[in-house]
Amino acid sequence: MTNSLAPRLDAPVLADHFSPEGVERLVRAVSLSLRDGVVVQRGSGEFVWFNAVACRLLRMTPEELQSRPSKSEFWQAVHPDGSPYPGDEHPGPLAIRTGTPVRGALMCLRTGDYDTRWVSADATPITIDGERLAVVIFTDITDERADREALVSAMAELQQLLLQENFPKNDIVNFAARYRSVGMSTSLGGDFYGAYQHSPRRLGFFMGDVCGHGIGSASLSSVARNTMRAISPVVDNPSLILSELHRLVLDERPDTFLTGLAGYVEQTPSRVQLRLAIGGHPSPILVRDGRATYIGHAGPLVGMVPDAPRPLFECELLPGDRVIAYTDGVLDSATPRLDGDELLAAVPAHGDIDDTLDALMRLADADLIAADDTALLGFEVL
Repeated sequence: MTNSLAPRLDAPVLADHFSPEGVERLVRAVSLSLRDGVVVQRGSGEFVWFNAVACRLLRMTPEELQSRPSKSEFWQAVHPDGSPYPGDEHPGPLAIRTGTPVRGALMCLRTGDYDTRWVSADATPITIDGERLAVVIFTDITDERADREALVSAMAELQQLLLQENFPKNDIVNFAARYRSVGMSTSLGGDFYGAYQHSPRRLGFFMGDVCGHGIGSASLSSVARNTMRAISPVVDNPSLILSELHRLVLDERPDTFLTGLAGYVEQTPSRVQLRLAIGGHPSPILVRDGRATYIGHAGPLVGMVPDAPRPLFECELLPGDRVIAYTDGVLDSATPRLDGDELLAAVPAHGDIDDTLDALMRLADADLIAADDTALLGFEVL
């Protein structure tokens, strides 16, 4: 290894104030004070200068690092998706070849102790004595990445708790649901839903959407879901269920709010009855005889304003009817965004509840980075 390059990096400024030996000592002192690894590379990937931090982060002696250019098979580098990261595409050689700085390149490298480390690297091309080189600064992000993966795993587990997998089916109705994530694992959505059989002739269902994303929203979603599931078998009025939820939100998270709906499907001696209350949530859709319409009465948001009774909607359900509840991600995930009439027009006139929900999920633009999750909960009367 040679450090003869070091004084030349800043020679136009430092040489006016210090001797070459002084510049050498200054650059060495600066390199030792850095927390990041710094290397200078040729286009071949050869390391012509590096600081002690680079050796420490890569678990190599100076001699080992100098003998292993970027193109060496030793590194076995990979991209975040696990695909190979060829040596001539490493940040240093790439910056030299293109003459353009490289910022935030992520790679996993094999280290001198045959472990692996994740690094984030910036490379800047520089020409010295007619030769184009690259100054590469890299940071070890292995621990940060491990923490992030643990967080993502915990968030995914929490999200899964909000999504019911098994739904009631009897001789009255058949339930189904669909869910689509925003695709950003660290942005937990606040959507939740559920459907449960309370008695042989009565089933309850609910849906909600907490304002915002992240751990706080998902935690409140979990509390809200469990609360609605617990009280719906013993509270006969869906409007009162939302009022209880309103009080809970004010106690637990007075800084936020949610939309919600609660309902019952009950078979009486003479008919199948739907009872429904809505708290700021999009109105459900009823499909009957091939025609889709909105049902329910609008009510105030849950946890937003002083509580007020939410109007109770009641109607008779007929065999073949389909009822679909959804979150506003259904509208937002289409391109262009759907309005209410367009959503009604997109509901299949015929088919079972699974076909209906699948068709609505296909409205989402696969290329769109959605701003919100999409949840659907529906049932068909048998």
